[in-house]
Amino acid sequence: PPSQASAFIHAGITHHYFNGGWYPKGGAFAIPRAFVRALKRAGGEIRLNTPVAKILMDDGAAYGVSLSDGTELRAPVIISNADPEVTFGKLIGRELLSRKLIKKLDGVEYSGSAISLFFAVDMDLAAAGLDSGNNWYYANENVDDLYKLGLTDYVLTAD
Repeated sequence: PPSQASAFIHAGITHHYFNGGWYPKGGAFAIPRAFVRALKRAGGEIRLNTPVAKILMDDGAAYGVSLSDGTELRAPVIISNADPEVTFGKLIGRELLSRKLIKKLDGVEYSGSAISLFFAVDMDLAAAGLDSGNNWYYANENVDDLYKLGLTDYVLTAD
């Protein structure tokens, strides 16, 4: 819950703003653009909207992925940015894991995370009564309750 968040998270965000917020040259999209260029130079490929159904394993080693459409892709290295339960429990499958790894997986304690979203708008912010500051919006003042709601199947309504 936010009330138990690490002071380092708050300090990191606060430190970012001490001398004003900064953006990379070329805008925020310059960072992923540079990542994609480096990945392609190394022979990598990025596929968007391509759900992975399974990580393919042989004798304890990952050798590829099976996409939800049935396509199989092979690679010498498989990287997953999903949480451990999704990666090992769902994509690999607990039946292929050692007892030691299952025990470790069952002992994972998830911590809070943080995300910052930066939006660019095509409008006169001053005319809308806004300045160049940050705006924080919460549906109510109890952020711990909002956090707990995020752990459920709750879905935001259109309004």
